[in-house]
Amino acid sequence: MSFLTDRGIQNASVLEIGGGVGEMQIELLSRGARKATNLEISRGYETEAAALLKRSGMADRVTRRFVDIATSPEEIESADVVVLHRVVCCYPDYERCSPRPPVMRSGCWRFPTRPGTRSAG
Repeated sequence: MSFLTDRGIQNASVLEIGGGVGEMQIELLSRGARKATNLEISRGYETEAAALLKRSGMADRVTRRFVDIATSPEEIESADVVVLHRVVCCYPDYERCSPRPPVMRSGCWRFPTRPGTRSAG
């Protein structure tokens, strides 16, 4: 989280690919981001995500969408900050769905990695 907040997220739009229930989005919003969009391919998170958004009071600042970036990359909107957390490793052809710089208006990419590996970003 500090990787992003240290670089400044005040009033930023956040796009999280594979954000699950949205804990990271809520944390970034609480630290100054303006809005967040979560892209998911599983609907299994929605009940808990709705409850979490209600408890946090941030439901009006988060958009949850069902988009598979590997098959529909054109549906990805621009954002100031793009976050991936253990997503790329789930595809056998990860290069096909790796982030493309035009998605991001400014800022940096962050690829969280498994312990013992290096992170690009």
